Amino acid sequence: MKGLVIFGGNGLLGKRICEQAVLSGYKVTSLSRSGRPPLPTSKKHDDETWISKVNWEKADVLNPSTYEKFLLDKNVNDVVHSVGILLENSNYKSILNSKGGNNNPTTKTQSYDLINRKSAVLLADTFQQCLSKKKKDENETEDSGINPSFSYISADKAFPIIPEGYILSKRKAEEELLSKYSHNLRPIIMRPGFMFDETLLSTWDIRTSMNTVVSFLDTTNKGLFKGKLPTRPSISTQSVSKCLLSKIKDQSFQGIVPLEEISKF
Repeated sequence: MKGLVIFGGNGLLGKRICEQAVLSGYKVTSLSRSGRPPLPTSKKHDDETWISKVNWEKADVLNPSTYEKFLLDKNVNDVVHSVGILLENSNYKSILNSKGGNNNPTTKTQSYDLINRKSAVLLADTFQQCLSKKKKDENETEDSGINPSFSYISADKAFPIIPEGYILSKRKAEEELLSKYSHNLRPIIMRPGFMFDETLLSTWDIRTSMNTVVSFLDTTNKGLFKGKLPTRPSISTQSVSKCLLSKIKDQSFQGIVPLEEISKF
């Protein structure tokens, strides 16, 4: 069975990448600091089925010794980096995904460059080394026809309230991945817009509310202002995941996947 390793597999997007990968027949390993995600509280959507098929493990993306063994699995030829920070306040995700948004932010910060760029480059470098080791150990002398992929979740563009450092760190990561690893990996750069989960549209939280605002502004811009304002549509995590898996399966594809392409799925 084909193996797929996803870093950040228990996040908003990571979960749906895991789900789509399971449905696509992959043996999926999710690596994150916390490991297994909590089971869904709602029984409306059958998340428990695919969650039980994922290998949930703990690892630190900045410490290769915690995850090298998973990359050395002979069936793993595809890796996804779905780790990142939108705001340098390390507590922003709990605020954004909360029901009331009353969490008190901590003063601890994380660097955009460290999380959004360096962690991706370090992971790609480690993956490349593991692929070379596997090829050497297996005494491969001929081309197997398999083109390993390294997928990076980037972003379409930054929102007005988001610091410039966010999108800058993403673009630097893209540039480095495409320039350094294209010769023996297939870098796949996904550029989604503001993301929401289709299964949560009937519930209320800050992210769902923000999605409503983003969608309204984009629709209004296209209708009244003929697209003259710099608005962009939101995108579901399900669409991003389906598009990503299609690019991973396509052995000839590498490069940037813009929001317009993702929106077709």
